[in-house]
Amino acid sequence: MKSDEDSDLFSADTDVTDTTELIDITKPNDGNAMEIQSNLRALHDLFNVLMLQMCSLIESLLAISRIVPAVKKRRRALKRKRKSNVHRDRRSVIRFIHSWSDDMFRRQFRVSREDFLLLENAILENMERRGYDVDKHTSYAIRSSGSAITLELRLYITLWILSGASYLDMIWYAVEVRSVPGIFWRTICDLDEAVDNINFPTDEVGLMQLVDNWSMK
Repeated sequence: MKSDEDSDLFSADTDVTDTTELIDITKPNDGNAMEIQSNLRALHDLFNVLMLQMCSLIESLLAISRIVPAVKKRRRALKRKRKSNVHRDRRSVIRFIHSWSDDMFRRQFRVSREDFLLLENAILENMERRGYDVDKHTSYAIRSSGSAITLELRLYITLWILSGASYLDMIWYAVEVRSVPGIFWRTICDLDEAVDNINFPTDEVGLMQLVDNWSMK
């Protein structure tokens, strides 16, 4: 049988062994807990960052939602505030040309008053055959800019340019300078349609006769 002293030593050894085993078991558990806590802190920090970014995005969207309607409203207001047309007194220009002498009229436009009237009537008759309404056009133009750019005025502008004037000089005819090319080309087309008095020969005899006539000049 073992003595009481041996029993006490065995008991002490057992206690030491159990304590060591407990310590050895506890150490890895503490490490896992620290790792879990570290992961939780990292997740918490990530969540905070994501929340901050989300809040910033929401603020940006709210700011845009306030700005866009204001911009659209301003654009609509600018469209409503369309610049009105400049009212021009073109009738006074025509009255002034009517006051010129026949010699001054010919020097300005290179045609006599009689030839000018023939051109104007020929173009006007051709336009009316195509359905042009002079009174309707004039009424619309008066409501828009105070006076119409009549056929007479268009002819004055076109003939003066053909006489060598610059398009910049057309400001004296109470028209916008940038509209002069359109007025000129439209009137040239009207002249071409209404006055067809230039016929070129198409056969050899006619061509030789034309050459002979030019050589005699």
